[in-house]
Amino acid sequence: VRICAVLSAGGSAFEAAVRLSGIASSSFFVLTDRVCGAEDRAAGLGIEARRIPRLPRAEMSDAIDRVVSESGCGIVLLHFDRLVAESVFANHLTFNVHPSILPAFPGLDGVAAAADAGSLFQGATLHLVDQGMDTGPLVSQTVLPVPLEADLSWRYRLSFLQKTAVTLSLFDLVGAGRVDVSQRGIEAVDRSGLSDSGLVQPGLTDPALAMRLKAFFAEMGYGSLALA
Repeated sequence: VRICAVLSAGGSAFEAAVRLSGIASSSFFVLTDRVCGAEDRAAGLGIEARRIPRLPRAEMSDAIDRVVSESGCGIVLLHFDRLVAESVFANHLTFNVHPSILPAFPGLDGVAAAADAGSLFQGATLHLVDQGMDTGPLVSQTVLPVPLEADLSWRYRLSFLQKTAVTLSLFDLVGAGRVDVSQRGIEAVDRSGLSDSGLVQPGLTDPALAMRLKAFFAEMGYGSLALA
């Protein structure tokens, strides 16, 4: 199943998840709405990419719908800072990566919202997209404690790792044949028999992949305020 990633910024979490997954670049397609780092990252991965000029929500969504169909993708993955309309999620199985442990801190910049609230934990969520803002059925989540002395920049660095983890969870489910693109609800995803792998819940289907994700967190310095 080919995945269309709709990206609007740097695309670093998407890139990291692709590299960790080991899935061929031909299995992905990248769509952007502006000049951004995600375009360069897609080129570096050898992933086909296209840009749609920024349009009002309904027109933008119609354009995304057309490009996804033309590209032969069965799944849409949003790392996107805009809401999409029904023409996208009604016609394509659509997932969103949100930088908080939903239903807490929906909307733009869940990381800053969690920091402003003094939350002692931070998470990221992969969920199905519906008519609401970050209200669709939850597919996978990750949550980790935040040191009391951590500042906002530390939280953003942790958020990168967490967005990578839940993005990888989708790639893992697709690779394991656990996503049915003929469905539109949570029934499209088979999470049976998967347990907590320590970083994402439900756990990854491939134990070796779970180990690579843990090694990636360690390599990137999670647990240290010198995280880089």
